Amino acid sequence: MNKQTATLVALAGIHPTKVLQVFRALSTASDYRFEIPRVDLIGTEPAWQMFRDKLAGPKGEFCRLARQIGVQPPELHFHLLFDSSLQQPLYDLRHTPDNQAAWRQVLELMRQLFNDCSLIVGSVAGARKSLALTLMLAFQLLARPQDRLVDLVVDSRRPANGTKIPSPDSPRFHLAEIPLLRVRSLAARSDGLALPNLIAAVQPHLDAPTSVLLEFQLNPRGDVAAVRINGRTLWPNHDKLRVRRRDLAMWFYLASLRKRHRESTCAPLAPSKTEKQLRGNGLVPNSGNTDNATPCPCCFREAADLAHLVPDSDRELPYEYVRQAMSRIKRALIQFGLPLDHLEQVRFRGAGKRPNTMYGLFLPPEQIAIHKA
Repeated sequence: MNKQTATLVALAGIHPTKVLQVFRALSTASDYRFEIPRVDLIGTEPAWQMFRDKLAGPKGEFCRLARQIGVQPPELHFHLLFDSSLQQPLYDLRHTPDNQAAWRQVLELMRQLFNDCSLIVGSVAGARKSLALTLMLAFQLLARPQDRLVDLVVDSRRPANGTKIPSPDSPRFHLAEIPLLRVRSLAARSDGLALPNLIAAVQPHLDAPTSVLLEFQLNPRGDVAAVRINGRTLWPNHDKLRVRRRDLAMWFYLASLRKRHRESTCAPLAPSKTEKQLRGNGLVPNSGNTDNATPCPCCFREAADLAHLVPDSDRELPYEYVRQAMSRIKRALIQFGLPLDHLEQVRFRGAGKRPNTMYGLFLPPEQIAIHKA
């Protein structure tokens, strides 16, 4: 695709009219007047059938409208949404898994289009509200200053024609631009309550690194009596979270080693596989660690060094028990509702290459608190 290409990204429903109206307005309205050589439509299986039967091809509605208003017919692309299995076309968005699957696909598509196109005009008209929200969120995360998001608005001052949808030639509509909080290019001015000024108030929170506080409360014997994360009690709890005391003891032992971490003499820690994936999706900031970094020798331990925390029945294979304990802690944190970027920091996990895997915490020492009775 030509990097200078401009495209209209429109959500398609079961009726073609609104998509055509948006294209007509962008090509003819004096307040927009964009040249749109390409149109990318996003929709479910019924929308795909509508596109194939009514919009596509030299005899389709897009070519007819382009000839009517005197512009070059655009290059058409349809992006069919699939269900959570990515095997079956999505027929409708009626359940949470459907919305999640649609969001992931819309985000990946928009990431590619923002990389390939010089200008994108998005239209939220003509589809379900839940799908419109996915496109709006993608624009807020990825849009540049030149990109626009619009909606199609019917002119209420003109008499309505029953319940019939206006034709593409009807004058009863106009485009309204939707304000965006552009995370990629935030700006600020100090002129009252204008939108940029509100953005300036949000800016420090967006720029601040994600932080989490892991707290261990000990009883007089030195055993773990409670675990809190950002002030919320993980254990003991009333939410039926199953956490083994031996797992807590192992977690606390590694956290106490990390708390005494000597930053000046230790190598950086490599990010986990999940953390690398989150960073690749732009959901977790890169902390500067490299994949080739070695585990910190002062606060990471091999499975054999944790044998005193492993039950007698499992000490011949401590590696397996440590891996299982690590998985149980992770599962409890997920059930606890911890965000993924926080989860990757507070849980203990493996680092280094097999068979020399070592275990410890990635969390900075100053974000670990140990309270003794």
